[in-house]
Amino acid sequence: MILKHLLNGRQFSSFIIVQENEAHSGYHMVRKFVTENLTRGNSVHLFSYAYPDASTSQFDEFLKERLFHFYNCFDDPWCLNNTDGSNFANAGQTLVSQSEGNGITVVIIDSVSYALQTKDLRTICQHILNLKAKNSDTFRVQILGVLNTDLTKTNTKQYHEIDRLAESVIVLGKDEASNTKLVQVTHRKQLGKLIEGVYTINLSNDRVLEYFEKTKESKPKESKSAQEPTAHIESTFRLALDDKEKSSRAQVVLPYLKKPSGPGTGKILYEPDANDDWDDEDPDDDLEI
Repeated sequence: MILKHLLNGRQFSSFIIVQENEAHSGYHMVRKFVTENLTRGNSVHLFSYAYPDASTSQFDEFLKERLFHFYNCFDDPWCLNNTDGSNFANAGQTLVSQSEGNGITVVIIDSVSYALQTKDLRTICQHILNLKAKNSDTFRVQILGVLNTDLTKTNTKQYHEIDRLAESVIVLGKDEASNTKLVQVTHRKQLGKLIEGVYTINLSNDRVLEYFEKTKESKPKESKSAQEPTAHIESTFRLALDDKEKSSRAQVVLPYLKKPSGPGTGKILYEPDANDDWDDEDPDDDLEI
């Protein structure tokens, strides 16, 4: 249940990407992270680069929360009218100095794709690295970045550079066969081990996201005796054995499996063969001994 552990904080990840697309918005997943963190007493700073009216209405219920901070980066993306450092580009030192709650500060960038339209890739990556570097034994900051693959294509340098910085990636998609929304989660631990999970999600009328882990279909294991070691080799010759040939092979007694006729004495017995080439001459005759 890697998704559950990321949401409840049991599995810490310094940078999480929520990968959305036109068919599946990341809005409900972001709301889920906001709700879970506010419930645990963590401070949440949401930097919105989307259209302010729509973005504010999506998170209006959290505005009354003391630990929730909303920043409109759409009207002032370059922080020209903002001197308090609340813009994401200058947020590193400010968030550390003003940390509150239980010591965990959550920074949400909604979205990284919109931010890349006004800021260069190097600046975005540098500030993400600066925020990740603030993690210590006494202070923890977690970054949640929304990445829209319709705006930031998966085959672009921007996508790969942002993806490279992430420890966890939440990919939102849809199962066309069953017409259900899917969530695929991949978390990379410090030693390189990958933890993965696939979930189906439901959205209730009150905008609450529910997720259910999708069970993996287990395939019946084929017995080793029934497996042909050469079945996967493509050849113009028949490499496999039929039942008659297998039976004949099983009856052959290999030389090293022959049992001795009597008790062992340590002697080497040689049985001459009719085709042996015997030489009656003395091999040392030319030495004149």
